Amino acid sequence: MIFRDIVERYNISNPFLLRLFIKRILSTITSEFSVNKLYNDLKSQGITVSKNTLYQFLDYCQDCFLFFPVYSYQASPYRRELSNKKLYIVDSGLLNAVSFSYSDDWGKLLENQVYLELRRRYPEIYYLKNGFECNFVCLSADGERFLYQVTYHLQTESAIQREVNSLLKAADKLKVKETFILTMDQEQDLKINGKSLQVLPVWKWSLIR
Repeated sequence: MIFRDIVERYNISNPFLLRLFIKRILSTITSEFSVNKLYNDLKSQGITVSKNTLYQFLDYCQDCFLFFPVYSYQASPYRRELSNKKLYIVDSGLLNAVSFSYSDDWGKLLENQVYLELRRRYPEIYYLKNGFECNFVCLSADGERFLYQVTYHLQTESAIQREVNSLLKAADKLKVKETFILTMDQEQDLKINGKSLQVLPVWKWSLIR
């Protein structure tokens, strides 16, 4: 994919730098990604590269559908474009293929898998971060909003409070009544302050249309 779809197609003169760029993205999958931060990191390591080149690399990776960007949920399209993006990979298996660390990071793998399913269901997907974080804010074709929080498991009371509180704050801000917490294998219906929070295992949610 790298050599045929990117290096050959765009005549990349420095494949090493491209591979380094892609590996850095892989290490930040499901987290906020900043080209500016990466540029400063590379500069501090003595690697000479322009910001424009890094932005081009990011565009190339998105054009060949290696990564998908998720923008911050902002009322202003201009602020949305300027905000940090989260990146998700086309196939979660690629993460384990290039990095041993991801085999133990089931939470990120699960979140990436949820994103891929959400792409099939909604035309617009964002994340929300405003003192709290909601993994996915999804807009249907008719403009209805749905909130999704992804966590591998809810084992402790503090974990439950953290995920529930984030969803409730997001629901209050966006006036959404129905929200979902997606887990590996837990299932529960919660009713808090008049809002419905469904805790579902990802496999079961994937079967619901």
